[in-house]
Amino acid sequence: MSGSDCAICGSIADGVHYGVTSCRSCNAFFRRAVTFKHKYICRKSGHCEVNKHVRCACRACRFKKCLDTGMDRKAVQPPRDPTGSQNKRKRTATVHTPTADKPVTNIGIASTLPATTDISEMESCLDRLAQSYKDQMRMQQLHFTSVEHFLSENEKGVIFRQGKFEDMYAMSKVELPALMFWLEKLHPFKQLPMEDRVKLMNRYAMRKLGVDSIYFTSKYNEKDKYLMLNNTYFERGMSGFEAPGDDEATIKTKQSLFSPTYERFYESVLGPMCNMAITVHEITTIQVLLMWSSNQKQEITVSTKQVMQQRRSKIIQELFEHYEKIKLPDPEVRLGNVLLILPEMETLMDKHCEDFRVAKLFNLCDLGDNIWYEKYGYG
Repeated sequence: MSGSDCAICGSIADGVHYGVTSCRSCNAFFRRAVTFKHKYICRKSGHCEVNKHVRCACRACRFKKCLDTGMDRKAVQPPRDPTGSQNKRKRTATVHTPTADKPVTNIGIASTLPATTDISEMESCLDRLAQSYKDQMRMQQLHFTSVEHFLSENEKGVIFRQGKFEDMYAMSKVELPALMFWLEKLHPFKQLPMEDRVKLMNRYAMRKLGVDSIYFTSKYNEKDKYLMLNNTYFERGMSGFEAPGDDEATIKTKQSLFSPTYERFYESVLGPMCNMAITVHEITTIQVLLMWSSNQKQEITVSTKQVMQQRRSKIIQELFEHYEKIKLPDPEVRLGNVLLILPEMETLMDKHCEDFRVAKLFNLCDLGDNIWYEKYGYG
């Protein structure tokens, strides 16, 4: 199909989609419109031009042209879960996003909620979640910022120093309340059964910390250092676990153990995030999807699984609506590229925890009893 033109916008087509030769962007646009049952209204005469240069100008006329050229609503496949089993998915730029939320009823946790509470109303909108995420990130950073540096920040920028193993204790004391603050925003986490809360928090804790630092690093477009919210950095190739008193052989062993996973982070997660200039709304969506991911090794109650599915669907829908609100060109493609980061990110977070457990087995990483990472994250 290479060389053919899209019947809707005239761009280069990549195949026949829903019965019509079309490009990836128009294919994704039609799928989203049908999946979410969007109702578009033309503000002009209903005969706007639709081509590859102005195809996003009027969604009503674009959708009408999709139908007029023969795209079949019934050919749109059921939505798929973006955090499903990675063995069953292939990385592809065509992303099948979940359907919009429906009110949750009879899911088994209603008795634990206040009588007037409706779960579909409890979830903060993406804008508010993004603001909360920014707030908790900034509070962590300010905890390690002197008054002098704070007052001169606009002129001099953030002053970073090389990180040390000893920084870990102070950092962990700030990260734990930040984690709890963030979890409180992810309704209805606090209303779930206690056992499910424990399992979800233990799985998510190190994922959140890792993504916090990766996002923080990407904001400075730094691809060869790993920046931390305590205004420190680790050079590429360091493990972050080099402790005082380690001899050269021990340091090399630690670095060789952790480096393969770290290198994949740099290449397949941090690099793309820097190139895309990931926004706070997008990283918030990623954090929510990681929290409610279906990739859960421990058994979770059926009622909680239903809530998790609902939360994943809702946050993806809200991100797409955010794109539409800010009039982002080709929002379907951008959404697909953001979601493509998620499987690799999730895989590497789990691999990092495995690396730590191996290091612990060989007495290479002893964080002591004063740091919570092993109890709530690496365990």
